[in-house]
Amino acid sequence: MNINFKIIAIINNEKNLKNVLEFILKYPSIKICIMLRDVNHNQFDLEKLIEIYFQKYYLNVPLIVNSFSNYRADFLHVNSYQLNDKNFMNNLNLKFGASCHNINDVQIAEKYKAEYLTYSPIFTTQSHLNTNGKGISKLKLIVDYTKIKVFALGGISVLNIKKCFEVGCYGVASISFFDNSISLEKEVIDLLSDCN
Repeated sequence: MNINFKIIAIINNEKNLKNVLEFILKYPSIKICIMLRDVNHNQFDLEKLIEIYFQKYYLNVPLIVNSFSNYRADFLHVNSYQLNDKNFMNNLNLKFGASCHNINDVQIAEKYKAEYLTYSPIFTTQSHLNTNGKGISKLKLIVDYTKIKVFALGGISVLNIKKCFEVGCYGVASISFFDNSISLEKEVIDLLSDCN
């Protein structure tokens, strides 16, 4: 599958899923990919969210499933533990993207021919307040280093997204950006006008 989306909406609950899908229906020309994940990497809870998506909200948009394979997904997103598990990666026969946090992760993603990678955290996030963001200069090093499409993740907002694209980032991924349905529409429109 060709990666033609610039935003990965990382969704971990039905409310956010509904908000993002309503936005996609309203603005079909905006290319957003949906990544379904469970915060605790619980396969049972993730399968429930996948079922909700296909039964209630299915749209023909790219679907990524985080950490667990699902035959209906376009991509599997492997976490950094899976990426560094040689046995897991050697037996992987799906199109996949990878969570990368350092140059070693990026090299492994290249070795196994990842379709895309998320590099994080770029900025400090509300969910990881004790973790410093890597910053734009490290993001640029990764973008310049690899031929894999790089999506910036971590603390992405309308205030800093332009910086990610200015250093050559292919796209952005976000969890918290899609939490607030009240500002979703305005912020995504602002975000997209900045990245085009």
